[in-house]
Amino acid sequence: LQGARERGYAWVEQTSAIGTSALAAVVRRPQSDEVIGVLSIAGPSARLAPGRLAELAPLLLAAAQELSAASLASELFA
Repeated sequence: LQGARERGYAWVEQTSAIGTSALAAVVRRPQSDEVIGVLSIAGPSARLAPGRLAELAPLLLAAAQELSAASLASELFA
């Protein structure tokens, strides 16, 4: 968990289901840093090898930040 906190995302490789890998990052309320959601990328491990997960991580973090900022305009996140 500490590594996930430091990186800003967590990943699993064939942990929950054989042949599946995933990345996940939290979406936070900008004003309070409260967690309001999770964004993930998942797929076959053959397509999400460790190198590919590393390539996708910055894109996942950017998308989570974008959703965080956009949450201010939505009453669904009030």
